[in-house]
Formats: sequence, C-alpha cells, structure tokens
Amino acid sequence: MCEEADESWDVFDERRVRARKQHTCVACTDPIEPGHVYFKTFTVFEGLVGGWKHCVRCNIMYRRLLTELPFSAWVDEKLNCGTSWNSAMGQDPPEDVARLAFVTAAEAQLLLVGPGIE
Repeated sequence: MCEEADESWDVFDERRVRARKQHTCVACTDPIEPGHVYFKTFTVFEGLVGGWKHCVRCNIMYRRLLTELPFSAWVDEKLNCGTSWNSAMGQDPPEDVARLAFVTAAEAQLLLVGPGIE
C-alpha cells in the first residue's frame, strides 16, 4: 500500500475523465467501461515519466491514503505493497472506505460519481 518517502513527484497531474473505450484499473484490474468516469494520473519523478488509470473506487482509496497517512508516504498506485490499512494507519479503515470493497463498478458510478455528472 505504501512506503515512507523523503521526496515527492516533480509532476503529479490527476484528471477525472469519462472513458470512450474500455480501460483497466491499475489497482483492482477491473474493466473501466465506456461511459464510466475514471481517474488518469500522469507523473514525473527524477526524470522518469509514469502514468496509470484508477476506477472511481480505487481512486478514492488512493486519495485517502495520500491525505491520511501519518507520515510522508509514497502510495503504490496498485495499492499492493503488502501493507494493510490497519498496519499503515494503526486502526481499522473508516466505514466509508471499508464498504468500497463491496461496491460494484456500476454502483460506484452511481453512488460516488452520481447520475449525469460530466
């Protein structure tokens, strides 16, 4: 999930976009269907260019980790570095974060993005 970091990105650009074709979320590997909102991230770190796509559900988790970790952290974009929320934060995940595990992609679009939002 995360590692302690002493540096940050030279460029970090995250954009909310609507899919025109199917993509795959880098974290959960679920498909991002055409018409669904997702988050596209572009980074530059020490001259290395990177980028990834997160579904709405995984982006919420990613953003929460970036803002709530009790130390300066690099958060793995795949949300998979072997650390649980409990060990990183010292407590169980908040209810709104924990319930994301049971939300389908279609439900995430309705519940977390809302109908008709561009």
